[in-house]
Amino acid sequence: MKNLNKFLEIIIFLIIIIFSFSSCVQLAAALISDAVNISSYNKQTNERSNTGTSDLIFTLINSDTAYSASLFSTTGSSVIIPEIHNGKPVTSIGRASHNFSDTLIDNIRIPNSIISINERAFTIRIPATVIIGANVNINEGAFLYLETNREIKDSGFTRYYNRNGRKSGTYSFKVITGWSYIQ
Repeated sequence: MKNLNKFLEIIIFLIIIIFSFSSCVQLAAALISDAVNISSYNKQTNERSNTGTSDLIFTLINSDTAYSASLFSTTGSSVIIPEIHNGKPVTSIGRASHNFSDTLIDNIRIPNSIISINERAFTIRIPATVIIGANVNINEGAFLYLETNREIKDSGFTRYYNRNGRKSGTYSFKVITGWSYIQ
C-alpha cells in the first residue's frame, strides 16, 4: 500500500510538471505571437516607423495632418526621430511605452519639425548627447536617467534647455557636470 501511495505521488507530481511545462509553452507562444503582432503594428492611426529609428510608433494627430512619435522600445543606444513620416511632418514626441530601467539611450537626434516633447519620452544613459531643434516645448521629466541604485530621476534637461534660450544644437549630459551646451 505504501508503494502504491508513493507511485501515485510520483505520477501526480509528473502530471503537475507536464501541465506546468505545457502552460509555460502556451504562455511563451502567446508572448511570441503578441511580439509578432506588435512588430508588424499597422493600423489607421498607429503605424510602425519606416524611417528613423525602427522602434518608433507613429500616431496621427491634429486632424490627421501630422504625426506624434513614441518610442516603443529600442534595440540600440541611439534614437533618431524623423522629420517626415509617410509624407506628413512629425511634430511631437509622446510618452514612451517601454520599461525605462531596461532601455537606456546614449544619443538622441530630434529634428527641427518637433514642437513638443511629452514627459517620460526618453531614459538616457550617462553620458548622453541630445541634438535638438530650437523652441521645442519640453515637459518636465521628458528626459529621465537611471542612477546607479536603479532609481529613475529627471535629468533636468527641460530646465537647462529653457535657461539656454531653447537654442538648437547639441547638448551633453554627464553625471558630475550635468547638462552642457556644445554647439
